[in-house]
Order: sequence, then C-alpha cells, then structure tokens
Amino acid sequence: MQANQVTNTANSPYRYEMSPIEMLRLEQTREKNNDDLFAIYHSHVASPAYPSPTDVRMAFFPPGETNNPPMFPTTYYVLVSLANDVPEVRAFFIRTGGEIQEEIIEVTT
Repeated sequence: MQANQVTNTANSPYRYEMSPIEMLRLEQTREKNNDDLFAIYHSHVASPAYPSPTDVRMAFFPPGETNNPPMFPTTYYVLVSLANDVPEVRAFFIRTGGEIQEEIIEVTT
C-alpha cells in the first residue's frame, strides 16, 4: 500500500484543497495499476476528527452536489484531530445526501 501526499493549493493551515492536476495524475496511475483507493486522510488542527461541512461538500462532484453519488463511495475518510494533546483518529464514509457514517477503527502501536 502506498501513501501519496498531494499539494495543498489553498496554502493554508486551516483549509486543505487538493491540487486538481496532482489528483488527476494520481487517479490515472491508480486506474492504470488497477489499485484501490483505500483512504483519503487529513488533519483538523483545531477541531474534532469529524467531517466538516467543507469535507462533505468536497466529497462530491461537482462539489456540494450531495444528491449525486460521492466521488469515492468505498473510500474511507480518515480524520486526525490535533486540537488536543493526544491526537484523535476517526474514519468515516461520506454517503449520498451528505450522510456521514462512522466506521470504528483500532489504532495500535
């Protein structure tokens, strides 16, 4: 399994926006190699590890069209909250209609 880092084109510590060109290249490579997209992850520096309204909106194409199927319906959205001394990690699916479904994960060291 390979993790890929994508440039934050929002250039902000409070908002993340994936570079569309990098995302397209990664998707082309993934499809060429017949790889599955297991998870999309990012941190929330000052808020809980829960999908924000922006996270939900950006899970759809076009963004905000929540009545469409999400772009990656079988992909986990893993969120890491850095708001407290001990980071919190949670995983979710974002479903049609903007429904958020938490999946229980176990973090081991």
